[in-house]
Amino acid sequence: MGDTLRRGRGEKVGNGVVKREIMRFLLSRKDGSATESEIRSHLLERFGVQDRATIRNQHLGYLRTKGRIDVARDPGKENVWSVVDSPSIAEYVFAEFAGDDLAGVYRLPFVRDHVVGWFRERRAERELSAETIECAHDIFAHRTWEQEYLLGEVIRLEEDAVTLSPSLFAGAANGFQEATVVSCLLMFAGTHDPKADLNWGPQSMSLGFVIAHILVDFERYGPLRRDIYAFMLRPDLHGLMASLFPEATIRMIFACLEYLAGRRMDESGEKYDEHRIDFEPVAIPPPPPDWGDA
Repeated sequence: MGDTLRRGRGEKVGNGVVKREIMRFLLSRKDGSATESEIRSHLLERFGVQDRATIRNQHLGYLRTKGRIDVARDPGKENVWSVVDSPSIAEYVFAEFAGDDLAGVYRLPFVRDHVVGWFRERRAERELSAETIECAHDIFAHRTWEQEYLLGEVIRLEEDAVTLSPSLFAGAANGFQEATVVSCLLMFAGTHDPKADLNWGPQSMSLGFVIAHILVDFERYGPLRRDIYAFMLRPDLHGLMASLFPEATIRMIFACLEYLAGRRMDESGEKYDEHRIDFEPVAIPPPPPDWGDA
């Protein structure tokens, strides 16, 4: 539980502080729910706030009207307030929290358990321009089975990474990834040989997008560093990097990671494991019999 911030007699806690704390408290629950008395007890301990009518009408009622929470009322039972399972909750988190406070909320159980679903919803809702769709179709239409398989592996890895990286969620869910992939591929379209290495396919650009964001968040958010560092040591990530990036690119990425980790270790006294680059490319399975059929 966080530090107590009890107000003095007649003092106000601060605009929006109680509402944010209610959301933080609910998001810390795996099911995103708490009884009204549990919420009141938490606010009493944190701020000395205890007036039932104010908590119910001014704070809980406001969050309900904004679509952040809902209430279950059963006759003879206490009200139970729950976070709404919607991508708008992620948008609320980004709007209301910042810095290490944002990272801490992003790691709370309800967010961790639902952020991949929100990520998929936002991507499914995204509308691309006709020009972007046409460019993407021209470039992606003739991809090989290797490209198709590796792109699927990158997407799977990306969904793991989005539980660690707030900026990855914000960027990809808002369409930045699509624009990045298409624009980068267009730059290389004139020299790209479909029979050559896979270095400039959509899977390479997508993996680069993931790595760039998690390195940014490693530098930006203290509470996420250890988990991000562990993610960067995953064998499946190494296999994809070996399949998609030249060795020099891989070395540059890990030199950047070790530099950032060394700086942070000097500042905080944390220890990070040293890493040696020794990667094996992903083994590409044979395509299914119906692959490539119209």
